[in-house]
Amino acid sequence: MKHPARRRVLFITYEFPPSLEIGAHTCRQLARHLPLCGWDPVVLTVKEHYFPNRDRGLPPGDPGRVVRTWMFPHPLNIYATVWSRLVPGGNGSAAAEPFSESTARAAGPLRHWIL
Repeated sequence: MKHPARRRVLFITYEFPPSLEIGAHTCRQLARHLPLCGWDPVVLTVKEHYFPNRDRGLPPGDPGRVVRTWMFPHPLNIYATVWSRLVPGGNGSAAAEPFSESTARAAGPLRHWIL
């Protein structure tokens, strides 16, 4: 009797353990059960340091192959960092003081262009 060929599926997700988000555990469960249905999952997700809340006590053993990669920064984070360096008195960090009304008005076209 010939066994059916195993098929592969690329599972692309941002949320995946060790993230504590509920979506991470849902994705892990889906990927964990795919081999039972004849599918070999390859999970593409971001590196662990991008998760603000991580489960450090997660049991070992990822389902299938897990590829972790870097991610593009969000355009608004780039905007906030660049703008804080341009504003007089800015300290160069993304957590600079809130914009005054005049600086927010001047930043409008730049923010619109970035988005």
